[in-house]
Amino acid sequence: MTRTRIAIALLLVALGPAACSRPRPPAGPTPPPASPSPTVAPDVTVAVDASGDLGAFNNPARYHNQADHAQLLTDAQVARVRELAPVVTRAWISAQWYYDPAKDTYDFDYRAPNGRSLYGYLDQVSSYTQRLFLNLNQCDQQIMDLASPQRCAEAIYQGIRHYKQRYPAFEFLEVFNEPDRDWPEPAGTPRAMDADTYYGWYAHAYRAVNRVNAELRPQVPLKVGGPVTYYFDKPFIRDFLARYAADTDPAKRLDFVSYHQYKARTNPASVAGEKREVQQMLTDLGLPDLPVYVTELGVFPGANSGTTFDEDMLTQSAAAAVLGNTYATWGLNMPMHWLFDHPTNDRKSMFVEGSDSAVTPYYNVVAMQRMLRERLVPSTVAPKPRDGRGVHAWATADAGSAAVMLTNYTWTDRRPQSSREVAAVQIGGLPPALRGRDVRVEVYLVDRRHSNVTAGAPDGRLERVADTSQRAGERLTVTVELGPNASALVVITPR
Repeated sequence: MTRTRIAIALLLVALGPAACSRPRPPAGPTPPPASPSPTVAPDVTVAVDASGDLGAFNNPARYHNQADHAQLLTDAQVARVRELAPVVTRAWISAQWYYDPAKDTYDFDYRAPNGRSLYGYLDQVSSYTQRLFLNLNQCDQQIMDLASPQRCAEAIYQGIRHYKQRYPAFEFLEVFNEPDRDWPEPAGTPRAMDADTYYGWYAHAYRAVNRVNAELRPQVPLKVGGPVTYYFDKPFIRDFLARYAADTDPAKRLDFVSYHQYKARTNPASVAGEKREVQQMLTDLGLPDLPVYVTELGVFPGANSGTTFDEDMLTQSAAAAVLGNTYATWGLNMPMHWLFDHPTNDRKSMFVEGSDSAVTPYYNVVAMQRMLRERLVPSTVAPKPRDGRGVHAWATADAGSAAVMLTNYTWTDRRPQSSREVAAVQIGGLPPALRGRDVRVEVYLVDRRHSNVTAGAPDGRLERVADTSQRAGERLTVTVELGPNASALVVITPR
């Protein structure tokens, strides 16, 4: 099969309503209504019961990262970011930037070597997000000494206080970044540390947060968490939590547990049980349940790559879809996309390097997520993905519409049997607003030839590949061909 085939047939059922707001579809050309193509024997069947209700869908499209202040977005890129309507965005500060121990001076508007302003950067992030999530990195290494912590501890407090005063939407503080790193770093840069050393500095940070909250009495109090490991490093996380449990300070605080996930590249759906494992650690230590945040997700850590750059952009988009949607389905509190514009490894970026506003497939996958509804409904895939490779599906609905997202994740596997999948999405239990009337069926597609700057689209904007109208009956079936690492979104609304 050399082209995308979308076959649509409609029939009738019943559903209970579920509330949700309806995001506006992305701008772009709308194709003329297409006649159903010949029936294609599916490789995979996705059965959706839109009358079910598995609870609210904590959409990953709400949670984002922007690189540090050396990498500002253009005005056009900021406009594109606003289309995604971020709720929480993670940004970066460092005590090493704003505090000079040699001079004992502070410069909270620290300039990067390229002249970029830290205030300008944080002002930009604050302009498009509802809540600010800051990662505070280490002090200058000459004062990173727990035997004599006063100067670094004071710098941590002064930074937290200053940025909270300047940015009232600053709500979440993450202490240091990837302390479990196992790769060499240049001299003078933030270093690796064991859980015991990390907790020593974490304690200074939570005391600073308590002090700032008491002094400023902010309308949005600060929350603090860690240990920000570079993957789901269970031994490090467990050791960190054990030290928190053993801390005898009555004012100790841990508002969330956070880490990154870069080690599920061959099977991103394997992350489903991570929150449950953290909850079990907390229970075993006699600690209360806490929110769990994955503050970076992806499959290309550091300068890593897969195959070609063009293929990797599609792989990144597919992995982000499976990681983010799987975390959301299994109750993770904040799965955060990484990221808008990476300074060195552009395969992880949502924006095209050197362009004012052109987007990568990754951005378009997030735009698809943005159009999912707010209630998760039951869906099953047959056959199920094998070792994470194959078609994954997430179904959502509200009182008047339904939306189903599909991703054919293949990692770098290009075997013939994994190169494409024809998926038949069978939706039953349509909302009352759709029964017995004409409905609109839209299909959006991200693959090698659609919604992809490498296919010649000047801005890479998300493409709608089908827009049809049919009379609803008992069942609605949409058949979509998905190439390697392709993602699709099917949206059903009243005509």
